[in-house]
Amino acid sequence: MEQHHEGWASRQLLPAELAVMRDGGGSGHDELWATVSYVASVLTWLIAPLAVYLIGGRRSKFVRQQAAQAIGLTLTVTVFAISGAIIGGLLSLDSTRDALYVMGPVCFVFLLLVLWYLVRAALAASRGEFYLLPAWICIRTPLLQVE
Repeated sequence: MEQHHEGWASRQLLPAELAVMRDGGGSGHDELWATVSYVASVLTWLIAPLAVYLIGGRRSKFVRQQAAQAIGLTLTVTVFAISGAIIGGLLSLDSTRDALYVMGPVCFVFLLLVLWYLVRAALAASRGEFYLLPAWICIRTPLLQVE
């Protein structure tokens, strides 16, 4: 697993380090819960990651960390969507066609980027790894920090 922190050398974690990070998981249930927190957020918005955080996060630091990041991603996408709707509404006051020409491609590219990072994080979670999402696409709040 790569460390995405400045000044840290990129290296793979040893299997024992992964097991400690998962609080002794290794049964595959932690990976499943972590992956579900990402994938189900597409269909259920904030409900699935929050449920995984509250239920599975109590017994596993790995699941808690993944679900917290999925919650942050969902909140960020929500803020961006509201902002896009406001900008699109303001543009439509002048011309509906121009608003669609501007905001249509912007929303499409943003959707592709979110899905790209969501799939990368979900695949890493299914392998028992943690993929740190870029700060611009994932709100990091003190309430969701995992020590």
